[in-house]
Amino acid sequence: MECSASVVGPWPGRVVTVGEAAEQLVREAMAVSVRPWGVILGESFGSSFGRVLEDGVEAVVAGLGDGGEGREALAVALVGVLFGRGDVPPEWWGTPLGLAVGPHLPDAGLTQAEAAAILGVRRGTVGTRVCRGNLAQFGPSPGGRAGRPSAMGQVSRKAVLREVAARSTGRVPGVMTEERLAAARAARKKGVPYSMIAKDLGVGRSTVHRAVAAAEERERSEGISGLPTDSAKPVAEPCPTRRLDL
Repeated sequence: MECSASVVGPWPGRVVTVGEAAEQLVREAMAVSVRPWGVILGESFGSSFGRVLEDGVEAVVAGLGDGGEGREALAVALVGVLFGRGDVPPEWWGTPLGLAVGPHLPDAGLTQAEAAAILGVRRGTVGTRVCRGNLAQFGPSPGGRAGRPSAMGQVSRKAVLREVAARSTGRVPGVMTEERLAAARAARKKGVPYSMIAKDLGVGRSTVHRAVAAAEERERSEGISGLPTDSAKPVAEPCPTRRLDL
């Protein structure tokens, strides 16, 4: 499988190629359906059907990235074929095929325990993040005020899988990276409210406020310490460090 076209979801994450997602789909489809029938009908059936599967699976996976309207139905069908009515293993969502399929599934509610298993964190951490607005809730808040997140509420599957995709590049939502801080400060200079900036960046309002305030404080302190004295020349500002994302 030499196809290298990208399967890109609607949110940032590691770029998944059709080739690597297709290879995984062949392995998993062989395990759940082809090999069991090969035991019943003979080894020749398994090997011949496997070749047919390999020939057509790239076109199927490429359908997730072609911008067509059938991507949601295709994503649902792939998960159904591989797992039936069973639960999808939490770690599967971070695999190439999981990263390719996840963005195109319809949103659904996950229990906080399910979300915690997928993200690899404690259930209490999920509940806290839902209450703070750092992780989107699915549906109404049980026992809470209308429009306000509840620690008991279900979690949006899309929000969880969006974070899985971001973590696959090392960029975890909720952390103010240099790029996010720069964007937040630029927006604040234009008068954009903290709440709107936080929503656009996918982080909490308090996280944005603290990061911007800390950056401004650092600039003020550096400006004071860099003032010239009678015995010293003005302190030259250091060259900015450029960060390369490899």
